[in-house]
Amino acid sequence: MPLSALASPPDGATDLSSPPRGVRVGRSLIDGIDITYRRFHAVVLFLIPFTAVWSGMSLWTIYWRQVADGKFNLAASLFGLPFLFGTIILLSFIAFHLFGSTRIRIGRGTCEVSIGIGPLGRHRSIKITPASRVRMETGNVTVNRVRQKHIVITTGEETLKFGTFLAPEARDFIAAVLHRAVAAQ
Repeated sequence: MPLSALASPPDGATDLSSPPRGVRVGRSLIDGIDITYRRFHAVVLFLIPFTAVWSGMSLWTIYWRQVADGKFNLAASLFGLPFLFGTIILLSFIAFHLFGSTRIRIGRGTCEVSIGIGPLGRHRSIKITPASRVRMETGNVTVNRVRQKHIVITTGEETLKFGTFLAPEARDFIAAVLHRAVAAQ
């Protein structure tokens, strides 16, 4: 099915010919349809210097002093573990928002969803059959006391849910493309 056939929206549906900001749709003869969502968040501009100062000061004073003095202090090392874990979480968050993406590939009878940085991250897949359906569902995640939607692909007993943290316009667009692509399989 050519990509141009996916672009013509039915009455009142999402216009698939103009993807929202951060979404890129491609087609290859080998993999089928490839949808990538990548968006820069401004909070990263705050988190980079914050993490450098916060992590640098805390980890330097707790751990580097032990290395420099050549003495191990169990109490200080245990006290520093929350700072170490916090640094790892902040660095992972920064790395994902700078280099990560959500990537959906549909073709050859499967739909693969990858969220992460290249091979690092979460990768899931589901077989696509004539009985497969794509829909939006309200999930359990809330933002400002509003329950967020996610994309659900069902095939008989298998279910794949994703997209809770995508921008709403990107989530709607991706669901519409998937709905068309699954219907064409």
